[in-house]
Amino acid sequence: MALFGSRLSLAARRLALLCGSHNKMTMSKNVRSFHFASSDYAAAFVNLPTPDTASLRQKAMDYLDKDFDPEKWYTDPVRAMQLQ
Repeated sequence: MALFGSRLSLAARRLALLCGSHNKMTMSKNVRSFHFASSDYAAAFVNLPTPDTASLRQKAMDYLDKDFDPEKWYTDPVRAMQLQ
């Protein structure tokens, strides 16, 4: 139970940091050592469903075969806007 509790509190601190709640608890060295795609990051995600990769691959190929427009990149580019 202690391992689960410590892992849960670490995940809560990470979530608070990601959400912008910067206080002493979230700025501990445990949180600052967090890096995307690290083993600690992966340990925060538990009980995730297993993706159906064959279905995802088939749907992506179906889209590319049927609906993909290679010229759309040039005729309708993706635009991003940052609001301050």
